[in-house]
Formats: sequence, structure tokens, C-alpha cells
Amino acid sequence: MSDTTRTFQFFEAIEQDKPIRGTCSACSRLFIAEPKEGERTDEVLLRMRAEFDAHDCHEETRQMTARIVKAATKDKP
Repeated sequence: MSDTTRTFQFFEAIEQDKPIRGTCSACSRLFIAEPKEGERTDEVLLRMRAEFDAHDCHEETRQMTARIVKAATKDKP
């Protein structure tokens, strides 16, 4: 997964003073940002974008794979 193929996608319309949710198109990581008191919507979006830009899709995939393997082997004797 290269950085050029991933995009940041929003789930619903963005409303003032409500949490904003989005996901990475490459690894499906969920990002949720709660507006802080007095914070403008564009500031929340910039904060979310910085978190998106900083995340590592490969690390997300490894963690997800580890959770799936752990869950699958949990019930085996």
C-alpha cells in the first residue's frame, strides 16, 4: 500500500460541534475526532488529517491480522 493510493473518507455530513468520523481507504482504520471547546470545524479536520497522514497502513494491517489469528486460536484446544 503506497501513500498515493490511500484516501481519507468521511462517513457522514460534517456538522458543527459534533464528532467527525472518517476512515482510511487502504487499511480501513477509523478516525474519530471530538471537537474541543471553542475549536472550529476546520481545526478539527486539520487535526484529523494530521493523524491520518501520520498513521502507517502496514502497521494497521499487521495489528488486524494479529487480532484475527488470536481470536481464531482462542477457542481451539
